[in-house]
Amino acid sequence: MEMKITEPADSGLVFFGKMSASISHEIKNVLAIINENAGLTEDLIALAEKGRPLDLGRIKALASKVRQQVQRGDQIVKTMNLFAHSADNKKGEILPADFLALMVSLSRRLASIKGFEIDVRCDKGIPEITTIPFFLENLLWLLIEYAMQVGEGERRLILCAGELDGKLQIGIKLSPFRGSPNASVFPGERERRLAEALDADLIVDPEKGEVSVLLKIK
Repeated sequence: MEMKITEPADSGLVFFGKMSASISHEIKNVLAIINENAGLTEDLIALAEKGRPLDLGRIKALASKVRQQVQRGDQIVKTMNLFAHSADNKKGEILPADFLALMVSLSRRLASIKGFEIDVRCDKGIPEITTIPFFLENLLWLLIEYAMQVGEGERRLILCAGELDGKLQIGIKLSPFRGSPNASVFPGERERRLAEALDADLIVDPEKGEVSVLLKIK
């Protein structure tokens, strides 16, 4: 029997596990590429020890590839640290632009598996807001999952942030959608509980191709 997840804390555990697994896969891919290039370097050294001239061009190319993967791995770890620390404090201030950048980093791999690209569009001058960052990350991910279920045509999601009636609207824009087998139960109890914990409203507008959350700025 499948466990029914409704409470924000329980939902958070599932969300944290999903994102941690995705991040670990990315790190594993980085290590695999570094290991492959280390093996190729060892092969070139072994050939040189047998008298074959050392191909410095290939050595430099392999070193460059390793350096690129180290930089990629460093960025993945920075994302992981930001994500992990977002669960430290119940409330905190976020800049919408930085928040969306983090969500893209967290979501891009899982979205690409389903054939979706993710971009960001954030209005300028939006002030910091006080919220529960981890709950908002969880809720936005649930909106992203829903958008990927109902998205039609162009498989591209745009994470957006802007002001609407004195509040912060943050969510996803996609092509107009007609819904899915799950559309009638969205938002479900899980999404509603998270929105309630954030003192926020949920917006689902198929004609505009928009799913978003509306938060108080102050």
